[in-house]
Amino acid sequence: MTDAPSLSERRPPARRQDNKVAEYAFLVRVPGKPWDNQVFLPDAADKAAQYAADTGTTVEDLPMGS
Repeated sequence: MTDAPSLSERRPPARRQDNKVAEYAFLVRVPGKPWDNQVFLPDAADKAAQYAADTGTTVEDLPMGS
């Protein structure tokens, strides 16, 4: 019989993607809704621009890591 995980047991959250932080090129910040902020890879500039337009904000360029 296996015990169910207790409330004190901590597990790291599952990763959504294997992208490194340094790979992201664009950030869209949604004022007043930080949970809606999104980052985009260099090849997703069109998606970043569309998301910014949909949320009424702008796209910020992120410094590229080495």
